[in-house]
Amino acid sequence: MTLQAQEALLPWLREHTRSIIALDTMEDYVSGNEARIERLIPQVDIFMPSTSEAGKLAGHSDWLAAARQFSAMDHPW
Repeated sequence: MTLQAQEALLPWLREHTRSIIALDTMEDYVSGNEARIERLIPQVDIFMPSTSEAGKLAGHSDWLAAARQFSAMDHPW
């Protein structure tokens, strides 16, 4: 699913379902879209980046620190 499609679908899912929502990013669109992805992370229940994607988004390869960094992002609900 494209990043644009995920951005459009997320609010609809939150409003119309009680689904557990996961975000599984794709390495080919992470670079250059970090801010867009960082806005999505707090809106999902499960974030599943690869190590490469997590490193690009966190800016380092300390995976425990990256997990804490991602989980500390404020949820809108």
